[in-house]
Amino acid sequence: MVKKAAIFETSHTLGETLSFSSIGLKEIIEGESRLDASFYDLEFRKATSLLTKCKSRLRPFYGDTGFSREATYPGRFKRVFVDSGVPIYTASQILDFEPKPVKFVSHRTKTDLDELKLKEGQIVMTRSGTVGDMAIVTQTLKDKVFSDDVIRIKLTESNDVGYIYAFLKTSIGKQVLGHNRYGSVIKHIEPNHLKDVLIPDAPSDIKSDIDKKIRKVYTLRDQAVSLFEGSRKALFSSLGVKNFSELAVDPNRQDNNRYTFNKKASLLKDRLDASYHNPIYDLIEEQLKSTNSDITHLGDSSVSKKIVLPGRFKRVYVSEGNGVPFLSGGDITQFLPSHLKYLSRIYHNKRIDRELRIHRGSILITCSGTIGNVLLVPSHYEGWAASQHMIRVVPSEDIDTGYLFAYLSSEYGRNLVKQWSYGAVVPEIDHRQISQVKIPILKQSKQKDIGKLATEASRKWSDAYLLERNTIIELEEMIRRGEL
Repeated sequence: MVKKAAIFETSHTLGETLSFSSIGLKEIIEGESRLDASFYDLEFRKATSLLTKCKSRLRPFYGDTGFSREATYPGRFKRVFVDSGVPIYTASQILDFEPKPVKFVSHRTKTDLDELKLKEGQIVMTRSGTVGDMAIVTQTLKDKVFSDDVIRIKLTESNDVGYIYAFLKTSIGKQVLGHNRYGSVIKHIEPNHLKDVLIPDAPSDIKSDIDKKIRKVYTLRDQAVSLFEGSRKALFSSLGVKNFSELAVDPNRQDNNRYTFNKKASLLKDRLDASYHNPIYDLIEEQLKSTNSDITHLGDSSVSKKIVLPGRFKRVYVSEGNGVPFLSGGDITQFLPSHLKYLSRIYHNKRIDRELRIHRGSILITCSGTIGNVLLVPSHYEGWAASQHMIRVVPSEDIDTGYLFAYLSSEYGRNLVKQWSYGAVVPEIDHRQISQVKIPILKQSKQKDIGKLATEASRKWSDAYLLERNTIIELEEMIRRGEL
């Protein structure tokens, strides 16, 4: 019964049926003598067939006659991690809306740190693990240090950047790009493989139009990031508290060791895990108490209408266009989820309507694995579903939604959420615990000033998302109609 329903929802695709094709020995020899079936994928053949019908000549992405003559990545190096040093970002973070470093390397690390910095105007691409995710380097990524798992690509003509990016984001471009990846467990791609990625050299007016649209997308994204950051700065200014980076455990403590601390038994609150009693949380609460604001908690009716944690369930996924877009915890940090899944309506419709569906203006907080990532649900996510690894907070009418998001997404808010987490291997937090997170309440006028920055940022994010999506769809339809 399960199999029939799944096939019904994916009837226009191969679904669960077996796909196969025949290939000749000559094709194997010309294909680097590769015997992995994915290299001869049927979808890749369909994409190649569409490209050969294009009016425009096909040029390689990279190479002497290609759109780019410079595609490199830094050499591997031994990293010396420290608590406070040069922020270093992982390859997957090129997709993040607001990349936040989780590790720092010492200046003594034996490598050229400047070589690791991304340069404005580059197209950057993940080359290991999840292969082919990409972004354009603008203000948000500029000069950030990324690992060697990111390929840095400089195009010969800067006006081609938006067009090449949009093409590689189409389903056709993704098939062509993913064709050369290799590796049985961890997939990889090398700059040399980009020579086999053929792209239509479209007329200049088409390339220029697409380039302008994609550049506008990234301008809106950068503006949104700046507004989100501005809302948090305005919050700290209004509260009159120190920035999180300025908080430090008293250097005059007798043990002079930040990894050890004392706690009175009366203050343990039935928690014996040391992480809950980290002195940094006390410092945050001391800062909040020093303000003129009232302090309440997230579960207070003046702050939230309801806080919901969906139950666990076995998921049935379907193909794109057949189910409800389904956000995972990792997706909410990204501007455009790169590997979005779709949840079956047939099997999960009641659960989706009851507890999984998300709505504009609510706040999602990751509560399993990575704790405390926060999303103010934008308008383009309206009606989507989100996994049970995210707690839903529906703000009360008595508090400004943008203000509440600005606080929860700040270092103060995120750390006070993390304080309640438990679990030795995979940290968790539930709706009862998160409802106890301390929330400072400013005057309504101050809340609105702070909140409007966050809500304007959310609007720009939606505008950018829809413009990119529509531009990619438009380009793909031109290719399929043979107009390019």
